[in-house]
Amino acid sequence: MAALALALCAGIARADPRTVRDWADQAVLVHRVTKSACLMFVSSATPVHAQDVIASSADLIRLVQTGDPPDPMLATNLDTLTRSAQQIAAGDRHSVPVSLLLKTNPILTAHYRDMGQSAPSGVQPPHSEAFALVQHLRVVSQGFQRDLCLFLTDLAPSGADRALAELIDSFDTALDQLVVGDDAIGVVAAPNIHIKVTL
Repeated sequence: MAALALALCAGIARADPRTVRDWADQAVLVHRVTKSACLMFVSSATPVHAQDVIASSADLIRLVQTGDPPDPMLATNLDTLTRSAQQIAAGDRHSVPVSLLLKTNPILTAHYRDMGQSAPSGVQPPHSEAFALVQHLRVVSQGFQRDLCLFLTDLAPSGADRALAELIDSFDTALDQLVVGDDAIGVVAAPNIHIKVTL
């Protein structure tokens, strides 16, 4: 994990080239790591989920190490998240790794949400805003799976039911915007009936 911190702390400050998809890829993996660690408490297929914790953590660290400019705070929180999840996957179900995992996930979620909102889409208009919405839906759908597991294990924090309801509203709104368009935020409607039906 020291390599992760060094990779993020090295170099000089420069404009961030990462796109909304780059941030969404990391946010999805943060939720997946948390979800897979949570499933260790409720599923009989613990080796499968343990392996997913390890693989998703490795993928997440790889993505972050390629990021530029460095972000020491992000490195610290990701180190906490992945270490805690891997402890749980290894059989440590004590309160310390669990509480660290549950404390760090929302911090990272908020960080990725903020970074994604300010990042370039990497897609030319008129589809740039629709592309950003698709990335938002990717993150939210993985967040649903994480939250479902947390509720099943009684690990969901206070107020999680309200947060989940807001997440569902956000998902429904984004889906409607993709189908019919939203001039206020620059989202064009889905171009044909086949895409609308798929959405």
